[in-house]
Amino acid sequence: MDWWAWTEWYTTQYQDPAVQVTNFPVATGNTVSFLVCAPEPDHGFVSMQNLATNQVTSVGFNARPGITSAGASAEWIIEGISADLPDFLPVTFSDCTAGTQDHSFNLADGVITNIQGSAGALTQAYIASPTAAVVQWEGWS
Repeated sequence: MDWWAWTEWYTTQYQDPAVQVTNFPVATGNTVSFLVCAPEPDHGFVSMQNLATNQVTSVGFNARPGITSAGASAEWIIEGISADLPDFLPVTFSDCTAGTQDHSFNLADGVITNIQGSAGALTQAYIASPTAAVVQWEGWS
């Protein structure tokens, strides 16, 4: 099974694919930390740390010409590249906060979306606290 970190500046207009971060290996059981920023309306920046291996990297990426960030939302995502996901242990997104220069927000007003597969819901997700969300694979017992 391959695990990898990725970035993307996704828009419904272009639906650009994810770009693998090749100098940041991750494996089952690793705890990782991410800082995601849009220091300019058309430029994103991600700092990544693998707490298990103590590896750190950062990636900057530009939006397509004419596309800018409204700064109106943030997402914490588990995603597969097929219609179904492999088995995984529960994943906790902790210390989830986002903001602008003038405002910060957390998951208190968030929305949870479960991942759908070919046979129905693959995950059960919930907000555990204003700054933590848990995603559990439905087949896990």
